[in-house]
Amino acid sequence: MPTTLTLELADVACKVVRDITAVKKGESLLITVDSAGSWIVAEELAKIGESLGAKVMVAWHSTPMGVGKVAEPYLPDSLKAAIPQTDVWLELNTQWLGYSAPFEKALVPPNRVRYLCLCGLDVERMVRFFGRLDLKTQDDFQNKVVEVT
Repeated sequence: MPTTLTLELADVACKVVRDITAVKKGESLLITVDSAGSWIVAEELAKIGESLGAKVMVAWHSTPMGVGKVAEPYLPDSLKAAIPQTDVWLELNTQWLGYSAPFEKALVPPNRVRYLCLCGLDVERMVRFFGRLDLKTQDDFQNKVVEVT
């Protein structure tokens, strides 16, 4: 059943999964979403990952009381193990896991996990943030900033 901004969200999910995080066929795509996060966004990202041939897992878990390291005691061991073992991690949690032990194992120093923090972004915010983004212009701008700094 259609919901608000359904078509726009499909376009945004494609930009995020295919263009921004460059998910490839055969790669593992982990989407984490706590019970306060947007399941609709998680599902749409998962659909795009599947269509690209990724091995998709959506890890839906209870919302921890706290963020980062404070959240760790509330996380399932299976989630802690999955984060550093994936190729791409899209985090939709409202209580983010950045700077937790699984995050550090996966990303600090940068290892193989490509990570995008989408924490707390619901359908409307995803569409506003990514929907009207011209990726080529953004990429050109970022490369110019790197060049001059």
